[in-house]
Amino acid sequence: MTKNLRPYDMTLTDSDGIRRRRRRRLLLRSLLPVICVVVLALWLALPWFTTTMAQNAINDNRPETAQSWLSLGRINTVFEPYKHPFNRGIAAAHAKQYDKAFDEFQEALASAPDDQVCLIHQQIVITSELAGDDALSRQDAAQAIVYYIKAIASVVAHPQCFKGNGNGGKSGLEDKLAAATRAAEQSSSDSDEQQSDQNPSDSSPPSDDQLDKAEQLEQEGRINKQSSDQRRQGGGNSSRVPKPW
Repeated sequence: MTKNLRPYDMTLTDSDGIRRRRRRRLLLRSLLPVICVVVLALWLALPWFTTTMAQNAINDNRPETAQSWLSLGRINTVFEPYKHPFNRGIAAAHAKQYDKAFDEFQEALASAPDDQVCLIHQQIVITSELAGDDALSRQDAAQAIVYYIKAIASVVAHPQCFKGNGNGGKSGLEDKLAAATRAAEQSSSDSDEQQSDQNPSDSSPPSDDQLDKAEQLEQEGRINKQSSDQRRQGGGNSSRVPKPW
């Protein structure tokens, strides 16, 4: 009776092949944790990277590019979330988008720690002053007054944030507000003088109705004159009739 002998498996003695297969399995098992660590590191470094690139763009006078970089920072707002809207507000101020900057600063105040609140209020005052200066340079005194009042109101509402400045930082703002007020009054006075000097009714040509009415009045005047002449000729001796008085 013959025995059914199995062929001998030579791979059992291939120690190098066994080690290679084990290393391959170990590499596949460790690949996912390595990828997770790399992604986490990039995610944590993203705020620093975007802020650095935005700062370089602002230094190169490219505020729109800075805003684009800072928009990527919205992905990671876990650590120090107030910094992202604060930096976006600064970039918007450099781009002269002042109303957008104020909105970003208000968002930053909502999540800022107590030791960073004054920094944001100071930036609000600086941005308000810049906005007023820009409006005044465009001869928009009314808008400049609004921004200067906003800056002064912020200084008055948070005096603890402006202790290092003389008079709480209001003296320079009050001078600019007074200058903007004088400019607005001068502009209003000049506008009134121009309106008084110009009379639109005199310079505008007469309408067709006015011409027809004038022609009708002229014709009636000629008819009345003819009638008066006829009465004068018909009653030539009327001057000799004694008057009752």
